[in-house]
Amino acid sequence: MRILVIQGHPDENEARLCRALAAAYCEGARAAGHEVTQLDVTTLNFAILRSAAEFEYGQAPDILRFAQDEIRWCQHMVLVFPIWHGTLPALLKAFLEQVLRPGFGFQIIEKGPPRKLLSGRSARIVATMRTPPLIYRLFYGAHGIGVLDKSVLGLCGFRPVRHTLIGNIEKLGTRGVARRLESMRRLGRTAR
Repeated sequence: MRILVIQGHPDENEARLCRALAAAYCEGARAAGHEVTQLDVTTLNFAILRSAAEFEYGQAPDILRFAQDEIRWCQHMVLVFPIWHGTLPALLKAFLEQVLRPGFGFQIIEKGPPRKLLSGRSARIVATMRTPPLIYRLFYGAHGIGVLDKSVLGLCGFRPVRHTLIGNIEKLGTRGVARRLESMRRLGRTAR
C-alpha cells in the first residue's frame, strides 16, 4: 500500500512525542513492505489563506503542489499532531486549507453536495493531548477531531477515517511511551 505520513506538530524539536509516533508508524509500515512517504509541515514556508474567494478559486502555492501530488499518490494518509485549544494546530490547518481546496480535494456542485475528488483513500488521525481522551470525547465533544474527520477529510472522500487519541502525555513515562510506539508500529504494519 502507498502511505503518506504527515507530521503536523509545528515544533521542529525532534524530542516531541508526535515525531516519535510518526517515525514508529513509518518503521512498521516499511517493515511490512508498504511504500511510505513522509511530509513535515514545519519545513514548509507558505502563506495562509485570507479570503473565501482565494480558497474557492485560487490554486495551491507552488511550494505545496508536491504535497498535492503526494496526497494524490497515496492510498492511505496518516496525520500526526497535538491537540491545541481542542483542535489541530494552526499551521496544520493552514496547510490542509491550502492543499485540500476546491478543484483538488472536492468539487463544488451548484445543486447538491460537493463531489469528493479523493475517494478511495483511507486515513488515520493520530492526536496527542494532555487531557484524557475520554474527557476530550465526553466533556469537549472531540470537536476538533470531528471537524477534521467529517468536514475536511470526509468532504474530500477519505473513508474510513480512524482515530488514535493519546492522552495524559505528560504522565506516560518511559513504559507508556514504549507501548504507544509499539502500537504505532503495529498500525503501520497493517496500514491502518
